[in-house]
Amino acid sequence: PWRKAAAYNLDRMMVHGVRRAAEMREVALTVRGLGFDGSMSDAAAGWQQAIGELGLSSTEGEFEARADAILRMLERR
Repeated sequence: PWRKAAAYNLDRMMVHGVRRAAEMREVALTVRGLGFDGSMSDAAAGWQQAIGELGLSSTEGEFEARADAILRMLERR
């Protein structure tokens, strides 16, 4: 059930996004240290950070409700 999985993944990003962003920035440094482009890791870190900083709590509901809440908050920034 992709909606359930998507809702779960959004919930984890809402709760742990800031920490995950810090981890992804470390990944980007490691990738660059190996001589590769770290832009994909940087982009992942940016999204994790942005969603984590919204301060949305874990909410009940389907994927669409969580995604809509995130989009509304991002549009206000």
